Amino acid sequence: MSEPLAIDADAYGKYARASAVADFLELLALRGNESSEPELADLIGDNGWALDDMFLDEGESRPLSGRRDAADEQARVVFSLLEERQQLLGHKWPFRLDKSRLKILRHKPADEPYVALLAILLCHAFDLKTPHLPERVFEATVADVFGGRDLLVSNFGETARKAHNFEKAVMEAGAVLSLEPTPLAAIRKRRAQDENVDTLCRTWWGDVRPGIWCIVGQVTCAVSEEWEGKISEFSTATWGRFLNVAPEPAGFLAVPHHVESLHFAKLVQDHQRVVVDRLRLVTFKAGVLADEKALIEIIVASKVESPW
Repeated sequence: MSEPLAIDADAYGKYARASAVADFLELLALRGNESSEPELADLIGDNGWALDDMFLDEGESRPLSGRRDAADEQARVVFSLLEERQQLLGHKWPFRLDKSRLKILRHKPADEPYVALLAILLCHAFDLKTPHLPERVFEATVADVFGGRDLLVSNFGETARKAHNFEKAVMEAGAVLSLEPTPLAAIRKRRAQDENVDTLCRTWWGDVRPGIWCIVGQVTCAVSEEWEGKISEFSTATWGRFLNVAPEPAGFLAVPHHVESLHFAKLVQDHQRVVVDRLRLVTFKAGVLADEKALIEIIVASKVESPW
């Protein structure tokens, strides 16, 4: 018999502790278990969690060891994330904050794009037994959302796995993107499968004349400590040569998490690439895919340990 899911501030790594706690509160709300800010403050105090002390804002200077906010301030950090979700997503967020209590707003989770992203992440973070690997479901999710934004899109991770050959995979992706790629035009690893890129996109201007806007990205469910490596793991210049396009493609990192603001800004600041997190994906996600529904069902059916 599997153990019930329990709240874990470190489930997403040390740079996403507040987000991990906020997500678990949403999981509780899906099951009709409301949470309040004071209740969370008590829990944080009991566990001695520090949720938001990993980054300094511009102009801020303080030693890490000299700061441990009071539990009520830490709880405020978590609920401010929930407020950000409510503000940015509006009706696409299936919860509501009522006098500092988190409640479920709608009761059909299988129809909620937001819950689909939440389920992908929870299934991955808690290593649940699923019919489809959450990270591969997420690749399809990202490709589907980008395709809904009037882009030509290749789920290159899936294409590369099926092709078992990098050159073949690039040529197949090129056909989808209406490109004439040159997979031999750059140095690559002998056993390269996907050259660290999971999604390929391009805008379509109706012709194949020079000057093509392409976007290439890494899609991951990895813990937050790995995002800095993931966002810089691939070369956009090299991919410009593989795809035979100019100017050089833009790069992005996609994660199913709600990336906390200072970490979000630092990733963009340091790497000059775009971060596409849960909030951005849900904003343009039109529906729920079949494989996503299967993960939602698993999350809804899972046993969950209430912390209060």
